[in-house]
Amino acid sequence: MDRIKFLNQLATTPCKFNLGAGVPPLDRFPNFNALENYQHFMQRQKDFPAHQYHKTEGLLGEIALEVFKKEKMQNLVSNQLMVTNGVQEAIAITCLLFFKEQLFCFDPYYPGFVDMARQINKAPKLISANDWETEIEQIPAGALLYLSSDFSNPSGRRLSLNQRMFIAEKARSKNFYIFDDATYRPFYIDESIVPLASLAPERVIHAVSFSKILAPGLRMAINYFPIGLIDSAISIKANLRSEEHTSELQ
Repeated sequence: MDRIKFLNQLATTPCKFNLGAGVPPLDRFPNFNALENYQHFMQRQKDFPAHQYHKTEGLLGEIALEVFKKEKMQNLVSNQLMVTNGVQEAIAITCLLFFKEQLFCFDPYYPGFVDMARQINKAPKLISANDWETEIEQIPAGALLYLSSDFSNPSGRRLSLNQRMFIAEKARSKNFYIFDDATYRPFYIDESIVPLASLAPERVIHAVSFSKILAPGLRMAINYFPIGLIDSAISIKANLRSEEHTSELQ
């Protein structure tokens, strides 16, 4: 069955806890009093200009920053973070950012990355799980490696600390970039392993989603981009028009 049709069918299946529809059972949540929450916010943020136009990177960026600090990524600043419509939008932005470079990913692969790469006429090179260290040695400068270092979809694979250190060192020495899809990172039961972005912050894009722990329908993700990439990524997000990029990529 077509993947999208399957997801749409899943979303409409009558079921009490059908998070595939992006809607949790609302009767199990307390009533939301908008006025009470607004007053509470204004009491805690007395100096925040909530009634007029202001710099949009302020409050949300600072909240996102706290999420990354809890991930042992301490030396970040809020202007390196981007909020996207789920991690899939971040993948799309990143593929467009690297449309002139070679793309790599592990096999078995996440279809969302490969499908997006095909939209820009790219065929990612698949890295075998059996000999991946040797194949990573062959990644050229400027390329992009997509992976999930924590509970990868669909393999469930988790990279050890030594494996993360190896990949981070190769990204530095060979001058390529990494997109680390951390969608499933919140599912650690024991102590989590440090993220790749904390080992090579100048080489790793780190994407965090809330869809697996809250509700898929919110389509909420925050993403860290290295200093050398963030401005271009923001420009793509702000001006994303398919016809422009399609003509540019022909």
